[in-house]
Amino acid sequence: MIWFDVEGDDLRDLDVISIGLINERLEITLLDRLILLADELSLPVPTVLNLEEKRAEAQVPLKRM
Repeated sequence: MIWFDVEGDDLRDLDVISIGLINERLEITLLDRLILLADELSLPVPTVLNLEEKRAEAQVPLKRM
């Protein structure tokens, strides 16, 4: 694996934003899967609503980035 040192602030900021996007996208994908699983397992409605609320919260920073 090759590692590069990022020298410019603009590139460093872009790198941080990219990592943030990956992190938020992963969180949303995992919450999507949990929502589907909760539905398949017939978990209580408040549980599913809580997961859906967390998913909506995760969308906010994704849109801001």
